[in-house]
Amino acid sequence: MNILIKRKILGIIFSIFFTVAGYSQDFFSQSLLPKPSGPFAVGLTKLSLTDSSRTEKYTHHTTFRKVHIDIWYPAEKPQNQNYIRLLDGFSSDLIYNIFKSKGVRLSLLDSIKQTPSYSFANANFAESQNEFPIIIFNPGFYFGMAPLYSAFMENLASQGYIVCSISHPYEQPFVSFTDGETVYIKKKKSQLTYLELWLAYKLQFRKPDSPESIDIITRNYLRKLKRFDVMLDLWMEDIQFVLDYLFYEKENNNSNVLVQKMNLDKIGTFGQSFGGAVSGQLCLRDFRVNAGVNLDGFQFGDIIDEPIPKPFMLIQSGYNDLWNYGNSAVFSNTVADYYFIDIPKARHLVFSDAAILPNISLENRLDMLGNVDGLETLNNLNKVILEFFDIYLKDKHPSFLSSTHPFEGASLRFTPQRDKYAN
Repeated sequence: MNILIKRKILGIIFSIFFTVAGYSQDFFSQSLLPKPSGPFAVGLTKLSLTDSSRTEKYTHHTTFRKVHIDIWYPAEKPQNQNYIRLLDGFSSDLIYNIFKSKGVRLSLLDSIKQTPSYSFANANFAESQNEFPIIIFNPGFYFGMAPLYSAFMENLASQGYIVCSISHPYEQPFVSFTDGETVYIKKKKSQLTYLELWLAYKLQFRKPDSPESIDIITRNYLRKLKRFDVMLDLWMEDIQFVLDYLFYEKENNNSNVLVQKMNLDKIGTFGQSFGGAVSGQLCLRDFRVNAGVNLDGFQFGDIIDEPIPKPFMLIQSGYNDLWNYGNSAVFSNTVADYYFIDIPKARHLVFSDAAILPNISLENRLDMLGNVDGLETLNNLNKVILEFFDIYLKDKHPSFLSSTHPFEGASLRFTPQRDKYAN
């Protein structure tokens, strides 16, 4: 068959596919992502760093540990510059191999990659403020890729935050360093980590029918997950290395405009899944961090014995009962302001841009997102995450977080350290 005829037929099929799905042909000329809510345009730049004090444990030859940071920031809107496309730099095959078990089709990924985000590459910083608070973000283990959380990053940057998303090589799908080097996840090692998690789950025979039994179950669970402990330590070292670099550059008044715009007295952190657990441990162990959020992650680390001394928020879905029981034990003795938001009908991947994927089967949508509206939930998550950081990094008063039901389908329990807003 003539190649031109083939292409024409494929084009017709593609058009029919999206028309049947309820989308017009110009659907992908507009972003799938929710529009950022703030007054600033959003810039995006990238930074790769090498830590010469640590060797890379995942390579057979001696190399130093490298980390990569995607940085979203408040920007002046550029003239005549296109938005960065969603999942820019990530091959469809790579994403498909990670998410095919979730029912995401390769043809859909090829199309989604054509949709724009709301971020501009290397745009000029917003001039209306000298400095902005910074937020450290950690994507999840195995599935976690920085662009898959663009809705969170862009919204916070539009509201006056500099958001640094740290990729952890070999334990996340793909990292492309600014010097051109690329590394991929070590799948076999990752699968061993998941096997350890599965065995710990299957070998748990106690009934979680009292606070005492839940505490025992949680401590046993934590003891069995040694591979996660090792990974937690590594990610913590990555983040603290990045923070050390930022503080050094700032204190020595180096010419990096990006760093000079950061208010390093106001640092927040959040993450999804295992990245959320890292955020909790960071709040416990690093005095430089002011507040943190865990998005649907089981809280690994030392917090069950050493409560976080910083304001913290846990937002959980109904994805994993054992995780939720465990978190109730870990956060049973809080000493600082603590927010717990429960969304029982949601599932794990609603805490990412997977929430707005079109044309996913009902079965796969329920598995990934739960029985909730993905876009609505994502927008509501953006509101409460923004408000939390506004309270503790910008000294604003709560609105959504003063209600026991901050949005439909969610309940909130707040445990204060003190009555912060009493007259």
